[in-house]
Amino acid sequence: MHVSRYVPVEDAYAGLMHDAAEAFVHDISKPLKVLLPGYREIEKRIERVIFERFGVPNPLPPSIKELDIRMLATEQRRLMRNRDNWEHCHGREPLPIHLNCWSPDVAKARFLERFWEIQG
Repeated sequence: MHVSRYVPVEDAYAGLMHDAAEAFVHDISKPLKVLLPGYREIEKRIERVIFERFGVPNPLPPSIKELDIRMLATEQRRLMRNRDNWEHCHGREPLPIHLNCWSPDVAKARFLERFWEIQG
C-alpha cells in the first residue's frame, strides 16, 4: 500500500501489486530470502503469472524497487526497532510514516480501497 502512494502516479498500480506473489508464498524478510534461492525462484514464477494476468509491468519500474527498499528500512526502524546497518537497505532513509499492523480483514479492505482509488 505505502509503495503505491510514494512512487510517481503512473507507477501507483505496479506499486500496489508489486508484492502480490506473497499472497501465495508468504513474506520472508530480505536477509533470509537471500539465503533461500529456491524460494526466490518460486516467488518469481508466481509473480510472472500474476503480473501477466493483472497487467503489471514486468520488470517493475525502478521507482518500485527503490521504494520497496525504503519500506524495508522503514519496517526495520519502525516495527523491529532495529538500528543495525542492514546491507539490503544501506543508505536509504525510512519513509516518514507510522506503520500499523492490520488484521487480514483490515488489510484486505485497505488494499481494495487503494485499488479502486487507483483504478477509478
